[in-house]
Amino acid sequence: MRSYMIHDSRSMIHDQRGFTLLELLLVIAVSVLLGTLALRELNLGGSARAQVLDGARQQAISELTLARDRALRGEDERKWGIHFVNGTDDYYELFSTPTNYADMDTTVREVTYLPNGVTFTDPAESGTLDIIFNGISGTTTADTVTIAGAGGNTRTVSVSAQGLIE
Repeated sequence: MRSYMIHDSRSMIHDQRGFTLLELLLVIAVSVLLGTLALRELNLGGSARAQVLDGARQQAISELTLARDRALRGEDERKWGIHFVNGTDDYYELFSTPTNYADMDTTVREVTYLPNGVTFTDPAESGTLDIIFNGISGTTTADTVTIAGAGGNTRTVSVSAQGLIE
């Protein structure tokens, strides 16, 4: 004789309409972790961009200081300066001259391109700016150069009429 087991079908049904508290807490914890990592990455990216911008500013200050020091020493019995160019590729040139950058006897000594993602905002687009230090005195015409990076951050380099660079 065979025996059969009869199960009440009502006892086999489980209510599966929601998440358990443990599942919800796990999802929230993972979401918080991913959000924290994403924000950290964004901050590090912004920090890296700021470092590139600060580095470009420091390089420009170094080149201006070099030009001023060469003018103060009377090197080659010439004026020394920096020619800033805001164009397709933003760059600046260290040069020596008897008068100004346009002089036929001007000698470009070094060219420095701004890093990727860094541009001049002053001088304006398609413009140039010359900062020329006079021999022996190191004086010049007061002026500023502004460079910008991604995110609208800017850095300014100022030169006073006495040749102070900051």
